[in-house]
Amino acid sequence: MIKYLRGHMSRPIVLWVVFLLLLFFLISKPAIGFSEPLPKGLLRTAVVEVNGKTHHSILVGERDFELTETTTFLDLNGQNIELDKLPVPCKADIKYLLRMDENPLLLELAIKELYPESLSVFVPGK
Repeated sequence: MIKYLRGHMSRPIVLWVVFLLLLFFLISKPAIGFSEPLPKGLLRTAVVEVNGKTHHSILVGERDFELTETTTFLDLNGQNIELDKLPVPCKADIKYLLRMDENPLLLELAIKELYPESLSVFVPGK
């Protein structure tokens, strides 16, 4: 009788151990991933005319490109500048993330050409 129970009782124990291990891995899966999620979208580049800027976005035509803490701005010499030093309007080469149902996310802006009316002040656009 004991031999019978020993042989047949081990199967449910093994199944419970496997079940608990699977449950553990399913629950802990999100914690194993990246510490910072990668933004979703398509990486694009374009040469555009920047018409205006705010503290949170730049205006290209009638479209807002959202800014982040990591957005970089480069002057005509390729040197980093702050947003408040960005002259508008200007022609610029931009790298951005095209996102579904959201404004594009600006990653980098490099000034290519300045206009006589270019100013480094915050203006809402033309």
